[in-house]
Amino acid sequence: MNNLIKQKSDKMSIHEQKIVTLIESHGINIRDLICVMNKSLVCGF
Repeated sequence: MNNLIKQKSDKMSIHEQKIVTLIESHGINIRDLICVMNKSLVCGF
């Protein structure tokens, strides 16, 4: 899972990297992160 995140981080903005790091530091499940990001993409406007 960490390898997956590292590979994705190459394509992520600094802001997104900070979000991922913050979430990881709080031990939030990666599935929850995906859910939150999907909601922001769908409902963010």
